[in-house]
This record gives sequence, C-alpha cells and structure tokens, in this order.
Amino acid sequence: MKITPTILYFALIFICNSVRTQNSDTLFVRYDSRVSDSIEYLTDTLFRESSFGPHFLFETDFLPNTRDQLQALGYGLQVSGVRSKCVDKGIESGVDKILLLEMTDSSLVAKYKIATNCCYNFLCDMEVVDSNTINLKYTDYGTICGCTCYHELSFEIDIEFLFDEYEENYNKLKFITLNGKLKTVLE
Repeated sequence: MKITPTILYFALIFICNSVRTQNSDTLFVRYDSRVSDSIEYLTDTLFRESSFGPHFLFETDFLPNTRDQLQALGYGLQVSGVRSKCVDKGIESGVDKILLLEMTDSSLVAKYKIATNCCYNFLCDMEVVDSNTINLKYTDYGTICGCTCYHELSFEIDIEFLFDEYEENYNKLKFITLNGKLKTVLE
C-alpha cells in the first residue's frame, strides 16, 4: 500500500488536532444577571488551552500544589482529597470539634465539625509546623445565607515514603491541628 502525500497530510492534521484537544478544557459559567425584576441567566464560556494554565476551584477543594504541601511531601504526606457536607442546619452558634482521626500505614483521615455559614464551601491546605505537627487549614468562602450550620469536613491524606528520610521525618510527627487549633495527638 502506497501512502500518498494527501493521506499523510490528513493524518498529520488529525494527530495534531487530537493532541491539541486533549490539552484544552472548556468551562461554562452560568450566573444570574439580575438586570430586571425577572431572573435571567447568562452563560460565559472559558477556554483553558493547557493543564498548565489557570486553575479553577469549585466548591470544597484542596488548593493545588502549594508550597506547604510540597514541603509536607518530605514527611511522606500527600493530599488525597477533601469533602464537606452540611450535617446540622440552623444552629445558633457552635464550637468546632474533631469527629474522627483514623490512621493506617498508607493513609490518614481526619473529620471535623465546623460551625459556619450554611452556604459556604472550603478551600483547604496542609502544612507541617515545627517538624512535629500536621496543620490542616481551611478558608470558608461562598454565598452568605441567613443561617449557620455544622459542616462535616473530611481531610484525606496518603502516606507514602519515597525515601528513608521521609519515614524518619514522619515518625517525628506527634500532633494534628485544624487551623492551628483543636490539637490532637497522633497515635
């Protein structure tokens, strides 16, 4: 079978287009314009040409690859995920508290009850403080509604030692905190 220049040309166009489309993302943002008494929704389209472009954060999420997280890698700690859900609606006020601290050889799960606005989500981060404390951090953000509730905020962290020194550093960790408070002993 003979490959003609035309077939080769179309094959190259197809391959180049496939590679380009795999690196781009499309984001549709729909919002209320509130121009008049009636509700009218507008939609904007954002194109992200590559995964190295700006990051879009939605709802509850870890900030991607912060300096603190990169330093925590030296302790074998790697962000796996974070989830939140509203569990008690309409409280007057509340005190943050730890619900669960579960550790295995390969993971750590910390669940907290956070009292804040019912419509909030959380941007999260993790750092190691004083070489002995894992500090899980959050910033609550979002639409303000007229109520307060308890959110269950669950941090999931993978533990993986790429080098022996990471395990040595990990073994020095004794405490875990949330925004520098609710200090709990790691066991």
